[in-house]
Parts: sequence; C-alpha cells; structure tokens
Amino acid sequence: MSEPTIFNVIYLAYSLLWTLIALAAVGISFFRFRATASGILIGIPMLLLAFKSLLMLVLNRTFLSYGSIGYEAHVIIQALSFFIGAMLFLVVGAGIALIPRSLSRLAR
Repeated sequence: MSEPTIFNVIYLAYSLLWTLIALAAVGISFFRFRATASGILIGIPMLLLAFKSLLMLVLNRTFLSYGSIGYEAHVIIQALSFFIGAMLFLVVGAGIALIPRSLSRLAR
C-alpha cells in the first residue's frame, strides 16, 4: 500500500465530516421533534445515511480500491450507493415538509 496522497486525506476528512454532520442532524431531529412524524422521517434516514457513508468509506479504502473486482461491478456498487442515498434524501425531504405540522402538534 502506498503512502496516502493529499486526495486520499481530503476524501477521508470529507467522509468523516459528512458522517458527523449526519449524526448531528439525527440528534437534533430526535431531540427537537421527538416522536413526531417529522422527527422520525428526518432522523432515521439521516442515521442510515451516516452508516452508508461509513460503509462506502470502508469499501472504497479496502475492497474497491485494489481492483479486486471488475469495472462493471464497481460501477454497479457506486450506482446502488447513489440510488440508496437519493431515496433516503427523498424521505428526509418528506420529513422537512412535515416540520410545520410537527411544530403545531408539539405546541399543543
């Protein structure tokens, strides 16, 4: 294994920062919105996005970086990761759309 380049270090820092931001969003949504629909629809997908980010970081640094799989399999794994992320962000968007209703329910 060669020494880490600046690009590898930046990718690692970006991935870990994104994971911390997602976990912060999970904490904020569960703390602020508790068990409302908005809190659940924001918190759970963001937690899954944080786990997906860590999983892809590990896969990209180990399994996918050494060329042990073919190009087609690599593209399929990356596309599947993108598709899962897009679906989870759609759920987060639905949770954001429900914030006014959740706030009015918590105000009662």
